[in-house]
Amino acid sequence: MHDSAVFPNPVSPQTRVTASRLAWVILLTAFAIFCVICVVSGLGLNYFLLESTVPMQVALEVGRGTAGYLLSGDIDRNVAPQSGHYVTVHERISVDGQSQSVLYFRDNARNNRLIAAVTLKPGSSLMMTSAQMPRFEWSTVGYRVVLSRVSGEVDVYLPPGLDREPLVTLEADGTSGIVVYINQSGSYTVEVTPGHVRVFNRSGQAFIDSPTMAPRLIPPGEYGEIQLEPESPQLVVAPSPINLLQPSRFEQLDPVALAESNLSLSDLVWPWQCGDSQSPPPGRYEIGFPDGRPAIRLVRADGAQSHGETGCSQAPWPSAEGIDVSGYNSLVVRASFYLEHQSLPLCGIQGSECPLMLQIDYKYTDAEGREQLNIWYHGFYMRADPSRNDPARCLSCYADHEQVYSGTWYVYESPNLLSIIPEAQRPSALLRVRFYASGHEYDVYVGDVHVLAS
Repeated sequence: MHDSAVFPNPVSPQTRVTASRLAWVILLTAFAIFCVICVVSGLGLNYFLLESTVPMQVALEVGRGTAGYLLSGDIDRNVAPQSGHYVTVHERISVDGQSQSVLYFRDNARNNRLIAAVTLKPGSSLMMTSAQMPRFEWSTVGYRVVLSRVSGEVDVYLPPGLDREPLVTLEADGTSGIVVYINQSGSYTVEVTPGHVRVFNRSGQAFIDSPTMAPRLIPPGEYGEIQLEPESPQLVVAPSPINLLQPSRFEQLDPVALAESNLSLSDLVWPWQCGDSQSPPPGRYEIGFPDGRPAIRLVRADGAQSHGETGCSQAPWPSAEGIDVSGYNSLVVRASFYLEHQSLPLCGIQGSECPLMLQIDYKYTDAEGREQLNIWYHGFYMRADPSRNDPARCLSCYADHEQVYSGTWYVYESPNLLSIIPEAQRPSALLRVRFYASGHEYDVYVGDVHVLAS
């Protein structure tokens, strides 16, 4: 017997082709996966570096009364301390009918720069849904704030000088999709009631949107209103009440622009004319930025123990006869201010030395057809001394002065002056509007004062 050799079966040409194709498939698949990984990684890196965002710092500060908040899962309303409360996503903020509070949105990566301030007026509420800012200095995205379930009246302020595009979105509560968009520095008011959604654009750019109509631009100086009809909402855009006063240059400045400005202080505050009573020690006025918002600062310090006044007045109408207001049905005073310090409790022993007083000089025609002069006053203070019996109203005031908290912005809006001034003294013409700080020591900031006529 002979041993027989064992030889492997020869590989057929078809098998070689199949193996070659499989190798190419594996190679091309791996290359495709590599390309996909590169593209996805590149897009992801691009998004991370240029378009990703991080949460913005959101703080709730109380201007008057109390503010409450509900965290996710809470049943009972938490009361925010006067010192403030940092707000997280999906917190619902509310104020009662006698209170006011402010939500401050800040870029904490850039020295807590103010991005937006949203003031909740009495009886209003909202939910803080989202507040995002760019992750890096070189990112291309802007600031994004989303507030949902907005009810009542809120003021929105975006400061000048923002170097990124802001977008504040307010979703009206109980209105089936009505949304307000704000995307420029300026001042706005949004009202949401069961019967309407109304947007006042005092300066800036705002849009109102509804599922049943295209977004509508609300120009500066006008308001947009959607009437919530049972069948189909109706949109009206019309002029807002007229501001009888003129704005100042400082209102459009940020700290950088102020430092670079070559205008004098009197030019910056014009058409307001500001000065001091010259009672020693003297007070002074200057431009300041409390909480990132431009304002005229009225300050008197140095241990003053005597009466002093520092203030600004405006009479922008060309005639010494003032501006005729006899044809209006409503006159409303609106002011934004920030009280820092007062040494006298309340408004002094006569109720006339508030750290901030608003004043309107006007004339009226009496029953005998003669022109008479009169003055409307209203004051604000931070603290009172229970051991003293200081009056809460001056002798010529129509209402008690109002107590607000120090260290935060407050928005005041008067009732219709034509409804609180007696008919026999109804103003026929306004002569001068003035705001001033008074007392011994004081430190206050005034951002704007409007007299709104309609």
